[in-house]
Amino acid sequence: MKQEIWKYELSDSGLMLGKHWQIVEIPKYFMFLDVQIQNNRICIWVRVDKDQAKERRKFMIYGTGVEITQKESIGLHEYLGTVQLKGFEWHIFDGGLEAYA
Repeated sequence: MKQEIWKYELSDSGLMLGKHWQIVEIPKYFMFLDVQIQNNRICIWVRVDKDQAKERRKFMIYGTGVEITQKESIGLHEYLGTVQLKGFEWHIFDGGLEAYA
């Protein structure tokens, strides 16, 4: 088992619409560590076993006050954190595997 901490930058394209999602290829069985702004980008840090096969996960980003539909809420697995960027608050969720998101 070879574990490392990896960083992923989440795109901010589409955020002005109030919500955005992004697919990230990440090794299975990762452990979420943190979400922060770095160099005006939303970044997540995870601990991974780099020998594990990668899976495609969906990460959802919602602005404060933006409606989360019933269909969207079914796919939200874990709240990861809130960041402030460009004068707005953004709430990041793990949306699960792409096939089920």
